[in-house]
Amino acid sequence: RFMEPTISNRSVKKTLLHKGGFANAKIYRLETPDGEVFIAKDFSGCSFLIRNTIGRFLIRREVHYLLRLEETGVVPGKARRIGPFCMRETFCAGQTLRELPKPNPKVPGSENRIPVAYFHALFNALQNIHQSGIVHLDLHNLRNIIVSANGTPVLLDWQSAIHTRLLLPPIRRLLENIDNMGVLKAFDKFHPEAMNDELSKKLEHAKKIRRRFWLPRIHLTRKDAKK
Repeated sequence: RFMEPTISNRSVKKTLLHKGGFANAKIYRLETPDGEVFIAKDFSGCSFLIRNTIGRFLIRREVHYLLRLEETGVVPGKARRIGPFCMRETFCAGQTLRELPKPNPKVPGSENRIPVAYFHALFNALQNIHQSGIVHLDLHNLRNIIVSANGTPVLLDWQSAIHTRLLLPPIRRLLENIDNMGVLKAFDKFHPEAMNDELSKKLEHAKKIRRRFWLPRIHLTRKDAKK
């Protein structure tokens, strides 16, 4: 029988992955008795003010975006709130782009393990997400981009995402360029030889906009370097 994976359920095996912080959620790995694995974010350990403001807001918005984008196949599935300050999502097995080494022909064992098709699928999926009126805004952090066990891209950590439908077109394009730059820089890092003229122009355009407007990496909460 399926056991609802909650933080307090004693039938669920719980492993702390990230201890959180002043305004950051604790991250847990939850495993049900029937072998289903989830990731949970929990703000209940934060102060009363933080968990009832930032905590509630970020949990609600992340679940909202994960549910809205679930059919794209590039976000964790089965997202839901499991408490006022806590959510869970399906655990995605694989490696992040941050964990995978940049290919270096002079270093044995550092051969490129990511096919070019992966990055084309990643970029195309991102364009579809933009067309649906959503931007991620934290794809410069390569920990948020996974090469899943079956070789497909998965995008994590949607708490910085926003809707763009009601924004002026120049602002919307500006935010979409933040996302594009993160993905195209990763593409250029692992497969510079596969960057055609169109993709190279998009990357250079995004870089120029970032320099002109000094676009920051947008975070709603402090990032922990050990996350």
